[in-house]
Amino acid sequence: MQLDDLVEEDVELGRFLNQIQPLGSDLAATKSEGVRFMTMAASKGLTVEATIVAGVEEGIIPRPDANLAEERRLLYVAMTRARKHLFCTWSRRRHGPTARSGAPNVGAYRTVSAFLQGGPVASQNGAVYLA
Repeated sequence: MQLDDLVEEDVELGRFLNQIQPLGSDLAATKSEGVRFMTMAASKGLTVEATIVAGVEEGIIPRPDANLAEERRLLYVAMTRARKHLFCTWSRRRHGPTARSGAPNVGAYRTVSAFLQGGPVASQNGAVYLA
């Protein structure tokens, strides 16, 4: 069994059982086909063909109430999972329930996250890119 190879040897039954669930979940996630949705933190350690990081705009990434260094680290983790393709999305303006994300920017024009400004990542208009 693949899981037996991952669990530490010579451990008590309780510790063995505690290791099975997270290791089994990680193993299943790495072997699954298709699209997986996860937090930036949950993506740590995984490698995928393509990554889409949504909402990379001021007020959302980084969150206004969060530690900037930790937010930068999480974005780095998410962006470095992809082997071939990386897409980061942001909205120029949000409407409806999603407009409340990143308050106090409700209804205001948004900008790309400062973490991406002036770096090696180039921005393209989504509609132009898709055309």
